[in-house]
Amino acid sequence: MQAQILTNNGAIITASPRAVVFVNGSAWIKSGEMSFADRAELRISGKLTFDSGLMLFAGISTGYIADDCYIGERGNLRRLGQGTLYLYRFTHNKGIIENEGTIEYGQP
Repeated sequence: MQAQILTNNGAIITASPRAVVFVNGSAWIKSGEMSFADRAELRISGKLTFDSGLMLFAGISTGYIADDCYIGERGNLRRLGQGTLYLYRFTHNKGIIENEGTIEYGQP
């Protein structure tokens, strides 16, 4: 899947093992669910605005957010398993972050 802007307003988006979701721009998750199975990857070259719903990284899935990450009051970000979530800029969190793996801040 490749897009310049990804907007989710209530859908369930699931990335199978080893799938790559690449957004060449920003992603706005108004509500809904995005889940990334073992070894799946999310790459966003812009910012992630996550108002409400669930974003789940399972197993050793990986996420790369190149710009700011905004998590709203009803947003639930779960980094379960032993993968890594890379947040290159600021994270503004009003919701829930649950982490069992690694979350790295700043450029690697």
